[in-house]
Amino acid sequence: TCLIDDISRTGARLRIKQPLAGRQSAILAFHELQLFSRVLWCRGAECGLQFDSPLDPEDMQGMLWITENRTLYDRICNEAHALEWTEGLGER
Repeated sequence: TCLIDDISRTGARLRIKQPLAGRQSAILAFHELQLFSRVLWCRGAECGLQFDSPLDPEDMQGMLWITENRTLYDRICNEAHALEWTEGLGER
């Protein structure tokens, strides 16, 4: 679990609960994105990641939209899960 304090196409600065070892591989999961990365540094409750591949501008815009519209995003996700469940597509 983490909070994204800053993000660019090539990396992110995160606030974390548990320190990470430098140079280890990591996956930053956000919505449907899985960003493969490497931990560049870790100081206390912050760390810096470098993505293996640059983030697409469309994905960055999507992340920004979700962040700015969190309540609406949560409602959309909940409604989609409810619909999947009623149609028998939910987890079993």
